[in-house]
Amino acid sequence: MGPLMEHRTCILVTHNTALCVPRASHVVVLDNGKVALQGSPIAVISSGILGDSDLLKSAISNPVSRLHSTMPSRVPSHVDLSETSLVNPTGAVADANGQTKNKAVKRASDETKVEGSVDWKVYQLYLQSMGPWWFWILVLLSFTIQQAGSMAGSIWIREW
Repeated sequence: MGPLMEHRTCILVTHNTALCVPRASHVVVLDNGKVALQGSPIAVISSGILGDSDLLKSAISNPVSRLHSTMPSRVPSHVDLSETSLVNPTGAVADANGQTKNKAVKRASDETKVEGSVDWKVYQLYLQSMGPWWFWILVLLSFTIQQAGSMAGSIWIREW
């Protein structure tokens, strides 16, 4: 549906008609290899040959919405809404008692920059998230055995 497919013919064979038919320009319904019905998506959906899916019914009732898609939101879904304070557009915060306090508004989409070196706790968290301590001992042991085997092979060939 993007710019690569503009002014091109695309034939899509699918069983998931509820998601594909509303976006199509022409629909052909096959039954055991024979054409059962063909035409515009709205005509095929309204004939009932595709079943009574809610997605298909909504495509008939709102044909304009099938042409427009929404961009995914870039606002994080982990925004904490548990606070009982309200933020005014001026940046003043009203608490649960209705008293106003001036406070800088911090949005979830604001970017921050930290300068300096990376803290050791970041590396520790990274290593902990990759596995328990015995995993790292196994990794180091297998790496040591591999290196020793490679050296032993080189030494053997030199002596031979």
